[in-house]
Amino acid sequence: MSLFHLAKLFIQFLIVLFSMLMNLILIILVIHQSPKKIGNYKYLMCYFCVMSMIYAGIDYIVQPYIHSYGSSFSMIMDLRDSIFSKFRQVASVLTASLAACFGVSIYAIAINFIYRYLAIQREGRTRYFHGFRLYIWLTIPILTGILWLSVAWFLLDYDEELAEYLM
Repeated sequence: MSLFHLAKLFIQFLIVLFSMLMNLILIILVIHQSPKKIGNYKYLMCYFCVMSMIYAGIDYIVQPYIHSYGSSFSMIMDLRDSIFSKFRQVASVLTASLAACFGVSIYAIAINFIYRYLAIQREGRTRYFHGFRLYIWLTIPILTGILWLSVAWFLLDYDEELAEYLM
């Protein structure tokens, strides 16, 4: 293993550990210290923290390299020294899952901003985030994440044409 690979592994471990710790602290603070008037926004914040923790965990497992060539870029998982070297399909699903987590994060941030926008209007529109409607809002990032996963796994999977282009 090269010095670069060891340094990258160590730094990614520290970042994931920091991410998990900070998100866990934020979840505890939101649940136990937030005022009542914050309403369902606390669930959106906890939801985003959990999604961020999942994203960080998958990022550490995949250990992605971003490769740019010509007018394209690819996220690559180095399988040479990986436990997934014999399980290419699992590696493919994990890499696609990392792309899906990115999509989930983008939509979760967007929903947070929608809630904030409705809250600052002070016209009672945060009611769209109460009861069963909150669950609908929370399923949007999950469903779009499944779409991202499907596209990345089925349509953008590694093949000989991609390998030839990147070489």
